Amino acid sequence: MKEAGGEEYILSAVMHADERNRALSEQLGRDIYHYHLHVVYVPVVEKEVKWTKRCKDPALVGTTKEVIHQVSHSKKWASEKALDKEGNIQRDENGKALLINAYSLLQDRFFEHMQAAGFKDFERGERGSTAAHLGVLEYKIKQDKERLAGLAGDVADKEEQAAALDKTLKQKGKQLAGLDKQLTVTEKASAMYSELERMGKKNLWGHMELLPEEFKKLLTLAKSGLASQGKLLELQRQLTEAVKGLEIYRTRWQDLKGRTKDYMELERLHPEQTRKALESLKRLEKETSAPAPTLKRKQQQER
Repeated sequence: MKEAGGEEYILSAVMHADERNRALSEQLGRDIYHYHLHVVYVPVVEKEVKWTKRCKDPALVGTTKEVIHQVSHSKKWASEKALDKEGNIQRDENGKALLINAYSLLQDRFFEHMQAAGFKDFERGERGSTAAHLGVLEYKIKQDKERLAGLAGDVADKEEQAAALDKTLKQKGKQLAGLDKQLTVTEKASAMYSELERMGKKNLWGHMELLPEEFKKLLTLAKSGLASQGKLLELQRQLTEAVKGLEIYRTRWQDLKGRTKDYMELERLHPEQTRKALESLKRLEKETSAPAPTLKRKQQQER
């Protein structure tokens, strides 16, 4: 409203939320959109019409005749003269005053508005920057390269984690196999108890009578059974913990596969392009990590 000069000059103002932030959406697990406002308005300015020399009354010449509203892009978006720290007008080598671009002034006003609204972490872009804006396709390619670089690093970490998990799973498998063998021995001990039930015979008074050989065997089986009972409980406890640990590692493995599915799918569909992109990113990382020579930067005057 303030920039347009009034509600009557605004033709349309539409809030859009159709730009999805893919990186944040994947990181948070839900769709994140950028909200932005599209405004179309007529650049209307006030203009003072002066009395000219043709006026019959000499006293009125040069004074304001009337104030009219005029559509003027250049006056609505007028540039301002650049000043130095002492407040003097900055000039070029030909003595012509340097002007601050109208769009740069708009950015200044927008920055001040956001700061006043409480967005203290909002940053103003670099004044006088000659950096060109990227096209939509170039911007998306740049974003994809950055995401691919980050994804490549994540994949390397996940591959190390996967190798460690795979090693642990194999160890758990061996542990379970050993427990199975021990349980087989314990099952044999349980079979001995069944054999006890078939030993001896009842006499006339209902008591069991055992032969000397059967009595010796009974003592041996009883001792073996007591020892096996304790081992069985311990083995069951170990088996329960091993199965629980195995399920935890299986869950982590599935989570790891889910987090790297984008890269795996990209590698499956475009293996050669993915390989080249990774090699290019590795070279770029080496170049950026190398110490750069110190260059004297020429201070540029703001345009």
